[in-house]
Amino acid sequence: MAELLLMIAITGKWVLFTSVIVFVPTLLALGIYTLRRGEPDDADIVPSMQPLGPHAPTGRSGITIYKGLYKLKRLGSRRTFITMESLVNRTATQEQWLVVVGIQALFTSFWLFFLGVGLMYLPHSNGLSLFFPAVVGLWLFGIVKAQWSDLKRARRKAARSRNQNRR
Repeated sequence: MAELLLMIAITGKWVLFTSVIVFVPTLLALGIYTLRRGEPDDADIVPSMQPLGPHAPTGRSGITIYKGLYKLKRLGSRRTFITMESLVNRTATQEQWLVVVGIQALFTSFWLFFLGVGLMYLPHSNGLSLFFPAVVGLWLFGIVKAQWSDLKRARRKAARSRNQNRR
């Protein structure tokens, strides 16, 4: 039994290593894509003065710093949101497909990271180390379930529109 647990721990190290090898470049690629192709949100830059430090009864204490809101770049804004219908109808661009595949790879490698750590510590934890990959797996299952239902809805909508076009 100890040899089996040792083999599982070695497998966990390889799973962890592989997940990090996939996670880091995918995260960097999505970050670069967002910086290059993302659109700034609609908020304007509004400078505001806020005192740094505790407020005195007079209202002015501490060092006053100028703090402003800045424009954040978002991967999907109202204008460039990747819809499931565009993926089903094949009207999505190649870049949008790559973003979707990258996000799926990111989620999968995130779960594999927790699975690898759980398998590594399995010989020392009497099975409790599998709790974290199970929790993350349930969270990801909820995300995949929502995506699957969106995909089914988009396929039904595309099938209805194809049937109406044939008539």
